[in-house]
Amino acid sequence: MRQIVVVFAILVIIFGCESKEEQAEGKQAQLYKESQQKQLKEIQLAQEKKVAQEALAKQQAIEEANKSTLTKLGITMDEGKLVIDTNQAKDFFAKLSHNFTTTSQKIDKELKEGNLTTTKDMGVEMSNDSLTLDFNKTKDFFERWGKKIEQFSQEIELFEEAIDDKNLSKK
Repeated sequence: MRQIVVVFAILVIIFGCESKEEQAEGKQAQLYKESQQKQLKEIQLAQEKKVAQEALAKQQAIEEANKSTLTKLGITMDEGKLVIDTNQAKDFFAKLSHNFTTTSQKIDKELKEGNLTTTKDMGVEMSNDSLTLDFNKTKDFFERWGKKIEQFSQEIELFEEAIDDKNLSKK
């Protein structure tokens, strides 16, 4: 029995104790693993931050695009007061005038040449030989145009209601 205990003790000492080299390798492996995990977390945080910034930029672009026509005109309501920014209105009408002038000049030029392609989005193409009407494009154009007019009329109605509410609450 004594021999079994001695053999068992020797085996435990041989297999149970790691050498200092093995301990150092284990420690280095653990440090490497921790550094890799830290780098992975930093990369993930950077990606999340980038995605958040892109989402914020996209949201701001959408808000700018969806700015109401009245706001683009410089007309706002501020605490029951109608505020008209004449510079903003002037810029809006200048841009609108420029767009109409440019488009009308382009259409006039194309009519003189006999090749009307400006109205392609509306489904109308005219050349020297033919006139082509695409009713699907025309329908889509008028639907988009109708939606824009509807949105504008809704903005005016909301604006009118806001003015009425302010006037009625003061009486």
